[in-house]
Amino acid sequence: MLVVLPVIVTYVAVLIANFFPRAPTWQIRGQKYTSVSFNYDFTMAAEMELELELYNDNLLSAHVNAIELEVLHRDAWGVERPFARIHVAGDFALPARGSVRRAGTMVMDALAPAMAGALARDAAANGGTLVTRAHSTMDVSVLGGAARARLEAECVQHLRADAFPMEVTYIDCRYYMGRHRVPMLPTPVR
Repeated sequence: MLVVLPVIVTYVAVLIANFFPRAPTWQIRGQKYTSVSFNYDFTMAAEMELELELYNDNLLSAHVNAIELEVLHRDAWGVERPFARIHVAGDFALPARGSVRRAGTMVMDALAPAMAGALARDAAANGGTLVTRAHSTMDVSVLGGAARARLEAECVQHLRADAFPMEVTYIDCRYYMGRHRVPMLPTPVR
């Protein structure tokens, strides 16, 4: 019995290490402004096309139906407000231990001068790094559609705003299904 117990513990540890869910990560591989306009109330509206590379470090592949992100930042008066929405075209496969490139659209409807100033100030103060918070929603299925879930995530990400395209340097997300937190192992940003 004493010999069997370490073997069982090792087997369970290997299973947990290999099959415990790992957090997905992403990187911006391309960006292009498609429109920029200034409004009569001194706000700015902009739209850009993004090329995102999404990484899956899990042993199971996934099918993603949609990804929506609302990006938030504190303005010059310390009030956290949304300043952009990102939509990634859905209905794609995310291979196990692999990545896929997808097109996305980022829209800023009415970027107020206070928010634009806060974004520029924070990027300058942090050596070109912009710290944002995002709320995202993803419809994901695994095992050929046998398991489906709507995941929500609250993320903090650091963006190198002085690079073009911007570069994601840090991601920390908390994932939820309904009101229940889903534990995931962190994955380094590539």
